[in-house]
Amino acid sequence: MKKKIRTILALMLLLICVGAVGFFSAKYSTSLFNQPDSKNIKKVLATSEENSKESSNEASSESSQEPENPVVPDTQGAEMMANLDVPTDGSQYPELTQEIEKALNKDTFIGSVLVVKDGKVMLNKGYGFADKSQNIGNSFQSLFYIGSVQKSVTAVGIMKLVDEGKLKVDDPVSNFYPNLKGGTGITVRQLLTHMSGIQGRKKPTVAMTHQQVVEDIVNQTVLKDSGQWHYSNDNYSLLAGIIEQVSGKGYSEFIRDTVLAPAGLSHTGFYDTFNSALFHANPYQKANTDPYQLASISDASLSQEFGAGNMYMTPGDLYKFNQALITGKLVSPESLAEIQTPGNSKNGYGFGMYMSNDTKYSHGVLGSYNVLVLTSLDAKDAVIIMANEKPEFDILKVAGSIYEAAKKMENS
Repeated sequence: MKKKIRTILALMLLLICVGAVGFFSAKYSTSLFNQPDSKNIKKVLATSEENSKESSNEASSESSQEPENPVVPDTQGAEMMANLDVPTDGSQYPELTQEIEKALNKDTFIGSVLVVKDGKVMLNKGYGFADKSQNIGNSFQSLFYIGSVQKSVTAVGIMKLVDEGKLKVDDPVSNFYPNLKGGTGITVRQLLTHMSGIQGRKKPTVAMTHQQVVEDIVNQTVLKDSGQWHYSNDNYSLLAGIIEQVSGKGYSEFIRDTVLAPAGLSHTGFYDTFNSALFHANPYQKANTDPYQLASISDASLSQEFGAGNMYMTPGDLYKFNQALITGKLVSPESLAEIQTPGNSKNGYGFGMYMSNDTKYSHGVLGSYNVLVLTSLDAKDAVIIMANEKPEFDILKVAGSIYEAAKKMENS
């Protein structure tokens, strides 16, 4: 009898313990592990087929105003590295935000904007749609092609090799391209500063490999007025080819390992992964009164931008890159000084960027994408504008006005 009683008591105790575990698991699992999962991501990427059809049949007279209730990335509960990785709507600085959005003409601007003052994010926000058909609005996480802003990345890659003692900026280009006519008379430095005399070429209309692009440049190039300024993407494609020759790695791999990783850039990539990347912003163009006519960029055009303009980034990653460059995470102080020394006193172009007395900037255009980054020399202050439709304003002028407005604010 006593044995039966002990057995019953043991069973009752076991049931009580199991119930307690279940209760506490149910109570706390939601709060402890409420992180975005694959279902949340799928929800962000797609709406119902019915909504898509309704969206595509909307009147063409619709304006490009900020979308009503757009789908934006679900970041609640997610672990964030810094405030660059969370949205900042500017409500804490209403006067500045009002001035920024007036300059942007926010009712027609389509893209994302990041404003930083003294290392503090004042605004990190999207306007209009990244994907109109899926009702996904632009946001701080949207990815944009950066066009010629990539040249500053390629320049850093070259200077990494200089720091390693593997090449010199005054090496003749013929060391790397013996078949380039006149290559003995121009240097790596002149490629970096667009002073080589390379003035462009007739570009093929088919997609090409890196090696084919470089070979086509070497075969077609006829140098003219070396030592004078002639802006040409081909300079930077040749530099990307030099990176591959000297490092023994593919350009993309080398840049990922030596630039993107040390700078902590996790939302940056190359054109072969753009369309599959989460939160990429589609290119749009205005057609009559419809601001969301889908545009396109051919693979042939993208492949020709080797080393010169086929990378993509978020605004936050572009700021991190500039910050990492200035703080010594990427190149030596001597190499940084070289990068920021204008090779042309008339326009202030250094290695991949334009320099002035107290600011620097890079500008890139690729199809409908238009990107500008303007920073102080110490990168503590910055304005980054990324558009996925051609803006109706002078992007450098507007970035400058926003920069000055932020600078005038009292420290807070």
